[in-house]
Amino acid sequence: MTIPDTMLCLILSIVLCSTPTISLSNSDDLLPLQNTTKVGESLPIDPRFGFEIDCGQSNLPGISVLMNAVHAMTDLALEDFDEPLVPIPYSLPNFPEVTITPKATARGGAIQTRFIVWGLYQSIVAMTQRKKFRTAVITLRWEAGIVGYISITGHNGRIFMGESNHTESLLRRSRIRASNGIDPIAQDSSNATNISNHPILNVSFVPVGLALAGSDVLITVLYALAYVAPYPSAQAAAGFILRPSDAEKMCLAMLGTATTPFFQYRWVIETLAKIPPYMLYQGRFSGATFTMSIAGVEVGQGQMFKES
Repeated sequence: MTIPDTMLCLILSIVLCSTPTISLSNSDDLLPLQNTTKVGESLPIDPRFGFEIDCGQSNLPGISVLMNAVHAMTDLALEDFDEPLVPIPYSLPNFPEVTITPKATARGGAIQTRFIVWGLYQSIVAMTQRKKFRTAVITLRWEAGIVGYISITGHNGRIFMGESNHTESLLRRSRIRASNGIDPIAQDSSNATNISNHPILNVSFVPVGLALAGSDVLITVLYALAYVAPYPSAQAAAGFILRPSDAEKMCLAMLGTATTPFFQYRWVIETLAKIPPYMLYQGRFSGATFTMSIAGVEVGQGQMFKES
């Protein structure tokens, strides 16, 4: 799903910075990281897990599927990865055309978070690679048994037969929608007086480089969310460089830059969740550098781009 620049009309003039705020020396030295995890393979998934997709005939707007998948993955990444939870439906007010609903087969309605994370990520990748976004039921399997399902449906049973035109209409409205719902740029945190009890994350973005395919950006964000999901959200985050095999040549790196407050995985998750609405707001998917701060204290830096 390549999103051309002409699809959105920019109201604000955005000046692209030709020099990233984080220096680049070569593809293996993106950030000054020590003891950094470098991942360039498929998402590590237990081989005992499996999934099946049964697609319907009703088309869905791709941007709504992807944005709601990011919404669901953000929530799931904050949960205990190996613990059961009773899942809820996911449908953003800004993108109500799609609803993602996990469901457990076990009595009591609980399913381990990791099964939903793995099934949702792999299913969205499959839809994106086939460039076919349709209603679907995903069966989640663990060893020989079925542990749950994920349904991807149109809101209130809507059917979308003209995806490209409908998606374009959604994108034209996305900048206005972002300001009314998903905050593309975090609010000023200067009023936060107690970092430990009332932390407010501020993320400053700088767009860098040429336009990118929206699907590459969103799959990279989904991959990163699934990658950090196993870690406790309050744990100090190690720096990492990710090169997801499902988004060719895309690279995302983050590292902590402060000891107090220390860089936690929840800040990583919140930052990742802000990338798609920020780019929709600016009307252009592109590379970006970003700085994360809490109450005026920088806690981390990051960068996302496509390698040449």
